[in-house]
Amino acid sequence: MSKQNLVSKAVRFALVCGAASGFAGKAFAADDTAATTTAATDTSTAQLGKIEVTGTKIKRTDVEQAQPVNIITQQQIKATGITTIGQLIQKLPSSGAALNTLANFGGNFQFTGGGESNVDLRNLGASRVLVLVNGKRWATSLVGTVDLNTVPTSIIDHVEVLQDGASAIYGSDAIAGVVNIVTVKDYNSREANAYLGIYNGDGHYDGRTQSYDFTMGGSNDKSGLVFNVSYTNQEAIPSAHRNISKEPVIGAGAASGSSAIPNGRFVIVAPGTSTGSDPGNVVDPTTGLTQAQCPTTNLNAPSQAPNYQPLCDLTLIHGVSGKPSVSDFRPFISGGPNSDRFNYAPYNFVLTPEERYSTYFQGYTDLADNLTFKADMMYSHRDSRQQAAPEPLFFASSSINIDIPANQAYNPFGFDLDTSSNLGLLGRRMLETGNRLYHEKGDMFRFSGGFNGYFNMIGGEWDWDAGYIFSKESEIDTNAGHFDVSHLRVALGDPATCASTIGCVPLNLFGGAAGITQSMLDYVSYTTQNQFENNERIYNADISNGSLFEMPGGSAGLAIGAESLEHDGFFNPDSVAQNGYDSFNPGRPVAATAGRTSERSLYAELDLPLVGDVSGIKLLDLDLAGRHTNYDTFGSNNTYRWGLKYQPNGDWLIRTSWSQGFRAPSINDLFSGNTNLSANITDPCSGPVSGRPASCAGVPASYVQPNAQINTLEGGNPNLQPETSVSRTLGFVYSPEGLTGFNLSMDYYKIDVNDTINPISGQAIFDGCYFGGDPSLCSRITRTPFGTVKTVQDSVTNVGTTSTSGIDVAVNYAFPSTGIGDFKLSVDETHIKSYDLNGLELAGFERGGTVFPFGIPKDKLRASLDWSAGAWSAQYGLRVIGHMTEVPTNNHIGTTVYHDVQVAYGVDSIGTTFTFGVRNLWAKEPPLSTVQELNSFDPTLYDVPGRFLYARVGVKF
Repeated sequence: MSKQNLVSKAVRFALVCGAASGFAGKAFAADDTAATTTAATDTSTAQLGKIEVTGTKIKRTDVEQAQPVNIITQQQIKATGITTIGQLIQKLPSSGAALNTLANFGGNFQFTGGGESNVDLRNLGASRVLVLVNGKRWATSLVGTVDLNTVPTSIIDHVEVLQDGASAIYGSDAIAGVVNIVTVKDYNSREANAYLGIYNGDGHYDGRTQSYDFTMGGSNDKSGLVFNVSYTNQEAIPSAHRNISKEPVIGAGAASGSSAIPNGRFVIVAPGTSTGSDPGNVVDPTTGLTQAQCPTTNLNAPSQAPNYQPLCDLTLIHGVSGKPSVSDFRPFISGGPNSDRFNYAPYNFVLTPEERYSTYFQGYTDLADNLTFKADMMYSHRDSRQQAAPEPLFFASSSINIDIPANQAYNPFGFDLDTSSNLGLLGRRMLETGNRLYHEKGDMFRFSGGFNGYFNMIGGEWDWDAGYIFSKESEIDTNAGHFDVSHLRVALGDPATCASTIGCVPLNLFGGAAGITQSMLDYVSYTTQNQFENNERIYNADISNGSLFEMPGGSAGLAIGAESLEHDGFFNPDSVAQNGYDSFNPGRPVAATAGRTSERSLYAELDLPLVGDVSGIKLLDLDLAGRHTNYDTFGSNNTYRWGLKYQPNGDWLIRTSWSQGFRAPSINDLFSGNTNLSANITDPCSGPVSGRPASCAGVPASYVQPNAQINTLEGGNPNLQPETSVSRTLGFVYSPEGLTGFNLSMDYYKIDVNDTINPISGQAIFDGCYFGGDPSLCSRITRTPFGTVKTVQDSVTNVGTTSTSGIDVAVNYAFPSTGIGDFKLSVDETHIKSYDLNGLELAGFERGGTVFPFGIPKDKLRASLDWSAGAWSAQYGLRVIGHMTEVPTNNHIGTTVYHDVQVAYGVDSIGTTFTFGVRNLWAKEPPLSTVQELNSFDPTLYDVPGRFLYARVGVKF
């Protein structure tokens, strides 16, 4: 029997059981009305008292379990002044690096778009966190992550964050933990909220954020409906508006910028030499290049590898326009205060603009006393943007391989420029086309529906649930400011070919900003358009009994169930990119991504209260779970979990757990084509030969790395193996009866992930090759004859083992009521003891790059003091991010402390609450980073530079 048939039969069995129990109840009522009334009342009371807590499928009246769960209430969400749940969860101490709207990566480091906000727990990556809404899987993308901002904040009742693995209960992805977003259910009101906030930093008021939502609903004993609409608009903050981000490396000026400049950088090998020491001597009698123009030339050296002399490094003299001559060029100044390099930083975003709107509908109705139909639907639209400096065209064998013949209309040198021999680099910043603009329009639809109920059978009352979920994501990305390499070749090639090609106009890359006309741009530039689609279908059937039979410590519980999950999707890049002609990915066809994965699983969970109410043991409870899954691509897998809960008395709870995890590669992991990323990498083979590692032998002695950013290729790998993991926790909860309102918890965790699926990262490849001597990493690096890096292959692979361990501490205390109001104190801290990636310790280090995690502080803390008195309430918040050391620069990043305040006043007579707040009250600047790709600070850890002021008005009627 196939697993699909098994799941289908399980669903039908659950539905039949529910229907049969309904008929049985009616028949029983005909025989004994009085007995039925009593039984119905008792059952109803039991049903109301039972809840399902994240981490278990057994409905219980006791919410304490062996795994640590952090609960964020609706009140706490509003107190942060944050408009999206993604932003909120990313600020939890246990959260790590994840994509958010501070990350301008869609515009710089990936061919596809950005604009999402993901969640990462334990710094293990967003694809290793399972996100649920009301206990059901939320829609995941092709890369296996969830955009949390698709869930409107205004319909959230609370959020449960399970900080432990749970694959045995929920299946694949739940390695680092589970985030369960629980929405409001019985809602008998109408509520509208209006929110306005703005950033203030370095003399600018910007990044204005508006949010509006309306919720209405009604419920009775039999049914309930909730409807919500919401709208959010976040405006951009240009990098030029903040001192920390207006240069590639703050304080370094243009010297840290790009070799692609508006006047062009031309590194060429002149075809002939003359002898003599007079600086005015002609270097090339054909072109008239002089020793003064090529001051680094060794006239006595041969014009061949490895020195490539005479080597001329030139740029156009400012003010020259039209078609230049050889005398219009001077030596390019690489470093120092007068550097010719281009400062690309001001063109980026510190905060990316984003507009969202969504509608949400949720309802349920009792078809019988023990049978309920429930459904929810959600539609969300996202309009997000990123921005980068105008496109840099790099002509060399390492990038765009285009030869420019001597008779090209604007070639001033009089000889062929050949990227495989005499053209070391041509770098031209195309200011004429304007900024590179990246725009994503994404739509998501999700439907969840099913039946649930209960019936009495062997062992008492059984709760069952059977349902279906369908979600669809689609997105159109447009990227303006790119160039068609096939058209560049014609426009820079043989004049006769250009003349006979419709639309072709010879392109002038040598004449500075005034040298390029609109007709030239019309032929060579274009706007890319990429399309995504992603579909998921989930079928489930679950049945549980919280009082299966009695044991010394209480009632045993059992849950069993079946699930079928199907996932398919595609990414269709623009046809120009597919043919390898996009200037962002030159010469490397961007393959379309398409694939399908499916899995069928069965699980069981058993809760055994072993001992209870004896001397020294109030309760000793053992929870066991196991899951068997069949994957269409990887065969079968079994995962297991056990948890032990021990209460010696009413004050203490000691808990421990052990669990196995499993994550199948995503569609993107398996099937995506190569994508070009521009990563900041320090090449160990650059610079003086005397300082190079011995492994750099063969790299030309004259080689100096022209740009900090090196092209790396990332893509899928169909040979990937699934990840497996083991998680362990040990902790306690202390709630003394003599100190009402006080709770202290402390939990130790350790997670080992085997066969970790990840890119290696460009810098790690270079360091491992040239310092570590790893030949497999050296094989990923390809150089040109000039020594310049042509490609770095960094496709995802099973990189080895990731291990992390640490301690979570939480303190909560509701002080006794005072004459000036009520006070509550909350403190949460996570200390990371170790984070080992294949023998490389990352805890306490910031490494930048384009591969998460960037930085892993050993300590993160969040604290709040809440006060309320009558209609007034206020909160003071503290957020602490521990110090780190940057690699490889050893720059020290100090501890950062943010202060947040909020005050609210409610007017009951008009059902209105007014809220005012400031995040980052003292405008604390993020610590300076010298290894970040953009903006000189880590966007996954720190706030936008400057304070954020906001106000909210909420009305209930």
